[in-house]
Amino acid sequence: MKYRKGIAAIVFRRKKDRPLFLVLRRKQNWTGWEFSKGGLKGRESEESCLKRELREETGIKRHRHVETGYIYSYRWKKAYVKDNMVYRGASFRLFVVEDLDRTDRIKIDTKEHSGYSWATGGKALKMLTYPNQRKALRFVLSRYF
Repeated sequence: MKYRKGIAAIVFRRKKDRPLFLVLRRKQNWTGWEFSKGGLKGRESEESCLKRELREETGIKRHRHVETGYIYSYRWKKAYVKDNMVYRGASFRLFVVEDLDRTDRIKIDTKEHSGYSWATGGKALKMLTYPNQRKALRFVLSRYF
């Protein structure tokens, strides 16, 4: 069975020359903290998916991003059917995204998330629920910050 392809976005903004990272409080399918992520739809490009997911999950429209070359995957406990395809897990290409909107409020997708937090790298590492996202953040912190 295939892995569903998607993107993951480590969103940050600078405050007094230090980065703060956007962590979302997940409520759909499981509860915990994560970065913005989502699956590609049809023949959608990764860049289009990134823009769509940022708008849907955060409301961010203006941003600057870097594709990191980092990919993380995981398997689901049972198969998942989406758009008439059966998937065994998901695989995400990681982007680092600077929020250029810099609005005071993030507009979260309330179907998927119940809240958000801007956190330092250290605090975000403690908040993230899954080890694969903590590992991705460690990669980003070592290469980009």
